[in-house]
Amino acid sequence: MLLGLMLLIMLALSFTSLPYYAVHNLSLSEKVFDTEPDLIVVLGGDGMPSADALMRCYFVSIAAETYPNAEVLVAIPSDPDDSVSQLSMFLDELLLRGVSLDRTTSEQGGGNTHEQATAISEEYGEKRILLITAPEHVFRSVATFRHAGCLSTQGLATYEQSLSESDLLVSNSDYLDVSNVQMRYNLWSYLIYEIRAAREYAAITYYWLRGWI
Repeated sequence: MLLGLMLLIMLALSFTSLPYYAVHNLSLSEKVFDTEPDLIVVLGGDGMPSADALMRCYFVSIAAETYPNAEVLVAIPSDPDDSVSQLSMFLDELLLRGVSLDRTTSEQGGGNTHEQATAISEEYGEKRILLITAPEHVFRSVATFRHAGCLSTQGLATYEQSLSESDLLVSNSDYLDVSNVQMRYNLWSYLIYEIRAAREYAAITYYWLRGWI
């Protein structure tokens, strides 16, 4: 009965904008510097190849072009001698997107955000860091990095570019009915948002209890 009630609540919320705003609020970080960052840090996420990791590579390439003097650091546990490791594939993707390997480095230790932040702060604690990660992960990762000693850390959320309702055309060139769009697309997207937000709030609670943020 409890699971059924939770499902009904999730379904009801998926017809509102609350799931989107729950994720959106997690993606915000206080701006801590106005000049160009010294270091662009990207966290590994779901690993390569995955949609999440490819989105992060895309945003790294944009940030690297915007801030040409910033060093790029890929934080992902990996074996550097493995040609098909997560790190190797990540660096190959960045190279394809125009990010020179001469300006990239890596942090291969740490199995979670806290361990990665602690390791990075030992060498880059005084630098201005632009942290690239998934939208729901921005708040926790920025808070973790600042708590570890990287006080000048700002987050950049890897939001996808969604199609608008007017972009969804049927074969006869008529626009899809709004209610049809809600049932076929928004409902499922918002259910996923709910799961992502719930999982992240649980992780934030855990990090707070451990004293990591």
